[in-house]
Amino acid sequence: MFKEINLRNHSSLHKLFYSLRTIVEKVNIVFTKSDIYTNLTFQIYDLFNGAVGISLFLVRAYKKGVDVPDIEKAIHHLTTFLVRISVIDTKCFSKSLLFLPAEELPKSGYAHQLLPKGALLIGEAHGLAGILGCLGTIYKIFPSSHLKEHIQNILKFLQEIRDDRVLYPEYVLVSKNDTPEIATHKLNGGWCFGSLGTTYSILLSSESISDDKFVDQAKKDLFFLLSNWKSDIRSDSLIMCHGLASQIYIANVLNKTYDDLHFEKIITKMIDFVVHAANWKEKYLFSDVAMSLKGKKRYERGILEGELGVSLVLNSIVSNVKWNTDWMFLFG
Repeated sequence: MFKEINLRNHSSLHKLFYSLRTIVEKVNIVFTKSDIYTNLTFQIYDLFNGAVGISLFLVRAYKKGVDVPDIEKAIHHLTTFLVRISVIDTKCFSKSLLFLPAEELPKSGYAHQLLPKGALLIGEAHGLAGILGCLGTIYKIFPSSHLKEHIQNILKFLQEIRDDRVLYPEYVLVSKNDTPEIATHKLNGGWCFGSLGTTYSILLSSESISDDKFVDQAKKDLFFLLSNWKSDIRSDSLIMCHGLASQIYIANVLNKTYDDLHFEKIITKMIDFVVHAANWKEKYLFSDVAMSLKGKKRYERGILEGELGVSLVLNSIVSNVKWNTDWMFLFG
């Protein structure tokens, strides 16, 4: 039986405050330096390794009323950084700070082969959508006309690169005349760098600034994405990061949050697919087929890229429980 720890009388509380204070102090040093804007890589600003994740963590602590000196100042510095790097210059696209030249792309994988001249990443985990969702979250607590205008500018840019058939691309290239060029892409409903995460961020941020036009469009797009999960190029992957588990979880959260969205039948079909795909007689239940190497199924146990995340999603549906920590994934 689990024992509940009273953190108010436990040394863990002091460690938590010390860690939070240390993060705040470092943010107020690092993110005020001018060289933070040079040689950017997505790890500096992404959801798991960079400014977006740190911002969400500090905002969460601030909303909880944690009394740490200069935490509001730290959030301000992070907001300034995220706003500045996410200004998109469509007339001189490669000069946009968020545009990653080829030498700054991940060294492993196929990034250099796919993007020999660099690209601007769009997705939730490592791209513009993650910044948008984060800024929308910050705006709810620290609203300003400048931040609202910037959020609107990002929404307009995403609208410009949107395609009715497949919605949002994973990345945007640069054309010969240095303007945005959208490569031919397929429907990708993945959360981390596909259209689902991008559309979800659009919904959250447009709600925060009360832009009903973008809210309505995002809801229609979410219904389109979830209705077409079987034709999604990631539908053979079950994991959280870019697979079906995140689609199931987000669909369920949306279903509980909005009265005008009805995903019950879609959720049932997706869960049925996952359950029947399980390898009940094997060591691992779920594989990530989309990330298979040389035709072999890939098995991992992690939350993002493994079967633990799939199991957690199924348990949350059965138990009718929303994760207390799902804010870390920009799930609201």
